[in-house]
Amino acid sequence: TLATMQWTSKSLALPAILVNLLTGLGLIHVGRISVHTIWFGASILLYVVVTGLWHGFLIPLRKKTAAAIEAGGTDYVPMAKRWVSVSGVAILLLFAILALMVWKPGA
Repeated sequence: TLATMQWTSKSLALPAILVNLLTGLGLIHVGRISVHTIWFGASILLYVVVTGLWHGFLIPLRKKTAAAIEAGGTDYVPMAKRWVSVSGVAILLLFAILALMVWKPGA
């Protein structure tokens, strides 16, 4: 499971994040969307927060959990629960970004 998580992070998640960012910037340009709106600023801020959570907390926690499992310890359960909780928050933030992009409040 841990090897699959590591492979999907490198092979699928990272390219998806980069494609997401590049296509988003392209759509902003093509759609002539003003970057000076509240919904756009909030969306970018949430995107930065999600990226920070993922790379600053979730990936290091996954690696620490993997090391604990490989060492044969049982102290990985609290780490796994923390990973699930924080990744749930990250997913909710992604849905908030989607909602802001669809409804465009204040536009």
